[in-house]
Amino acid sequence: MFIYNFNIGKLKKIFIAIITSVLVILTIIFVFYLINNPRKSFTKDECSPPEVIEIPVANYTNFLNDCYKNLDNYLR
Repeated sequence: MFIYNFNIGKLKKIFIAIITSVLVILTIIFVFYLINNPRKSFTKDECSPPEVIEIPVANYTNFLNDCYKNLDNYLR
């Protein structure tokens, strides 16, 4: 019966070569993915315009008083 003893150094080199080649291939795929996709797909910059409330002069003091007493309602 023939038993072949693998050299540990040779197996280690083969394992490192396979892992390195897989990492290089994955890096190349990732770089091509980043280059081919536009930046807008990564960022969601869509913001709704803020609600602007007109305060009449007659209710200005009441509005400030209400804001002071119920501050949690105005902060989001």
